[in-house]
Amino acid sequence: MPEFIIRTFGCKTNQYESEGIREALNASGWHESSSPEQAQAAIINTCTVTSRAGASARNTIRKLLSKNPSLRIILTGCAVDVAEEWLQALQVEKTFKNTEKDLIAAYLNHEQNQLPHTGNGFDFSINHFDGHTRAFLKIHDGCDNFCSYCIIPYARGVPRSRSLQEILSEATKLAANGYHEQVLTGINIGAYSYNGATLADLLQQLCEIPKLQRIRLGSIEPIYLSSELLQTIRDYPKICPHLHLPLQSGSNAVLKSMNRKYSREFFLDCVAQAREALAKPAITTDIIVGFPTEDNRAFSETIDTVNKVGFARSHIFLFSPRSGTPAAKMKRPPQREADQRRHILEKLTTEQAHAYSETLIGFNNESVMLERIQKNTAYGYLQRYIRAEISINTGSSQLRKGDIYSVNITGCKEQNPNKIQESENVLECGVTNK
Repeated sequence: MPEFIIRTFGCKTNQYESEGIREALNASGWHESSSPEQAQAAIINTCTVTSRAGASARNTIRKLLSKNPSLRIILTGCAVDVAEEWLQALQVEKTFKNTEKDLIAAYLNHEQNQLPHTGNGFDFSINHFDGHTRAFLKIHDGCDNFCSYCIIPYARGVPRSRSLQEILSEATKLAANGYHEQVLTGINIGAYSYNGATLADLLQQLCEIPKLQRIRLGSIEPIYLSSELLQTIRDYPKICPHLHLPLQSGSNAVLKSMNRKYSREFFLDCVAQAREALAKPAITTDIIVGFPTEDNRAFSETIDTVNKVGFARSHIFLFSPRSGTPAAKMKRPPQREADQRRHILEKLTTEQAHAYSETLIGFNNESVMLERIQKNTAYGYLQRYIRAEISINTGSSQLRKGDIYSVNITGCKEQNPNKIQESENVLECGVTNK
């Protein structure tokens, strides 16, 4: 039986599609190997959002070939779609665009012409999510926002939504296979629209699946945070009160040069509406520092906006110019200045995350899905995506990974508090019941 390995870089959508490739290969007579030396083929699912993602993929390929020079390298993902220059310098047998990922198994089995293929990015239907307790569920692909720094519209194409029936069918299968929490993912899930059904409509139908106990939204662009969506999250307890709203910058001047479709005032109003509709929602975000038009005043405005929001978790990124985007042609601030701003923001948002976590102490009957059990302690995540640590006593000794339990939150501590980038808050909990 031939063996393969998969290496995945980038977003949840890529991770979902790698699972589709994995299942297609397993179904066609291949076996996933734990050792590159034993494998015949390596599928590298690339990301091109930052230069670091491309560098990681290149290094991975070189390391794999150093261990197994005869390894067949199959390359797919966003780096292929935008024809990154580094692809030409590597020993690659075949490349597949994002909409061709479903053809990889057939290619390796010399059956490419026998596979039904729509080319819309929704040709996979997965049954499992290897190595995870929660499953990702792809509902959307493509983007036409064309933010000035972003390569994704060029890599993923025009927006398109997956059929409602396909999503519901896959969610039902995953739930039956033990994936009690599912994360809706895609390139721009807030724009979901299929035959008149909105994201809110989809969520309401997903909530009718009996074995599906928790539904988590991936990233939502602020312009898609409608009152209908907030009301649905409020009215359906299965939907996690966790909203990832990318801010990117708190300066209107920078937002305009980024070609973002909102102002800082609009963003703050979105957060206010979310907090009015939901009980202590976790508002998480992405922020870019070192954007070409970010000066000291703009950065101060970002700090002010972040202070006004008080995020539950933040991902801070250094601006990474992508060839072919308008921002790549702009003059950037000095790297040292960008690094300093990143450090300031990381420190501030780490403090905010801890402050938010502490507000949850005393909450009772909170939902936690267990992801790891070690000796006398179990670990998982709350609906609000804060990590939970549960002391196992005699009454809770039968806890199982992947199941969802009700807990009381008794305390909060920081892990790695001296390393800002690795710092994470952990809520100490006690089990009440399943």
